[in-house]
Amino acid sequence: MSRKTKIFITIVIIIILAIPGLWWLLFAEDKTGEKGFFGGFFGGGTGLPQGEETEKSGGDVSIEGENGFPEGTIQKDGILLIPLTKEAVTGAVTAKGEQKVKYFRRDTGHLYEIPFDGRGETVRLSNLTMPGVLDAVWNSDKSRAIISFLDKNELKRFSTLYVGTSTEGVFLDNGAGNIAFAPAGDKIGYFLRTGTSYSFITSSPDGKNKKSVYSTAVPDFEVSWISNQLLSLKTKSSAFAPSALATLSTSGVFTIMVSEKNGLDVLWSPDQNTFLYSETKREGRDLALFLATLAKPKEAKALSFKTLPEKCAWSLNPAVLYCAIPRDLERSTLPDSWWRGDISFEDVLWKINTATGETSLLLDEPGFDMINLFTSRDENYIFFINKKDSALWSLKLNI
Repeated sequence: MSRKTKIFITIVIIIILAIPGLWWLLFAEDKTGEKGFFGGFFGGGTGLPQGEETEKSGGDVSIEGENGFPEGTIQKDGILLIPLTKEAVTGAVTAKGEQKVKYFRRDTGHLYEIPFDGRGETVRLSNLTMPGVLDAVWNSDKSRAIISFLDKNELKRFSTLYVGTSTEGVFLDNGAGNIAFAPAGDKIGYFLRTGTSYSFITSSPDGKNKKSVYSTAVPDFEVSWISNQLLSLKTKSSAFAPSALATLSTSGVFTIMVSEKNGLDVLWSPDQNTFLYSETKREGRDLALFLATLAKPKEAKALSFKTLPEKCAWSLNPAVLYCAIPRDLERSTLPDSWWRGDISFEDVLWKINTATGETSLLLDEPGFDMINLFTSRDENYIFFINKKDSALWSLKLNI
């Protein structure tokens, strides 16, 4: 055998032996959930350490049935994780000064309340039946809700006032877009088609005292109120088409804030000054988050972690966010594929100070794709709905 042949055979053997190690380096998943070099480089990471995935054992203590806690309650690492419902719900809120959560059952539209920690009786507050409830929004004192539901495949919106044990209500305009309450609770706003254009209408919550504030040819603005005199308008988000964010004053002044952003979604802070928004590139890839202010919307600050704004909730401290961070952002079209239910996430819940960069891990428990996060006033409880089954959960901190 010639010397060249021996060298060639030796090189081939070395390459064969190196292949398993090279594959592990490039593709294997490490303990943080990152999928090797290529996984992190092409967008698998979320920007925060995720914690180790472990089966329920040592640190998890089931206390279901003890001291009145619901079945499925878990105590671990200084927190209580409490299932408040098994049924699918929507419109979950807390009222000022109360220690209970109100929610609507999706299947019946009945309104219920339950204590924050799930101990005690679940009380039905109203038996007004509206099967197929899609969503519900509340005024500031939680005395009135606007409920959206399907009736023979037609979207209807019902404005309901809860007075003591009685319920009063009225149907709002057919064809109205999404409806939002002003912070004071004395006014609602929505878009309504009028001929070939769309008018922005304000009215009292019972549909009276209507006033047309603004007209546009754009059909799909989503509405939220920043203050009693200023609204946020956003065109529908998509990974495949750019969206825009604008403000509209109640006197009709329209101002573009952010434009030409694919995957744009927005979450305004309670201080009425700061907003969180998302952006994607490459047909839903490369999800990124930014913070901007009402005064200087073009001077946005990029954040290091990756999630969708609707997986976050603001603290009363305008620098602090509570965010559910997916362990692994699927290489799918975001947010479209997640909204459609083609994919779901396994989330880890974090408290994040956007000013200092300080982070605190609050919940690392598999099985949750968290949406509709909100806190109790003292922020000792965080509530969320699991998108996988629309059940309502409560997380008690610092036990």
